[in-house]
Amino acid sequence: MRAVALGMNMPLLSAIGNDYGFDNIFSRELEGLAHRGDVLVAFSTSGNSSNILAAVECAKRIGVGTIGFSGEKGELNTRADVALSVPSQNVAHIQETHLFLVHLLSQMLKDWWHEHTSSS
Repeated sequence: MRAVALGMNMPLLSAIGNDYGFDNIFSRELEGLAHRGDVLVAFSTSGNSSNILAAVECAKRIGVGTIGFSGEKGELNTRADVALSVPSQNVAHIQETHLFLVHLLSQMLKDWWHEHTSSS
């Protein structure tokens, strides 16, 4: 299983930001890496981060599924294919819940992967 954290290549991040604007730092990278059938997992505490929303829209254009982690308000909740919304406006509560959910989903994925790839 392949996974990439967008925005980790600092020279690329700087180049995209300078040439296309920082609202496009994730969407431009996604265009070069993603394929139809991939999944974008996006995090925005407010649900309104313009660079995250641009990446979600880009993902939809190229056939990439989207999972959005956010607080109770914000555009990400309506734009992502699957929205994991924390019913709070408290930043710390939202981020701590996201951390818990990521650990839970990681364990579930690990268990599923082991079950479906282990030889019997």
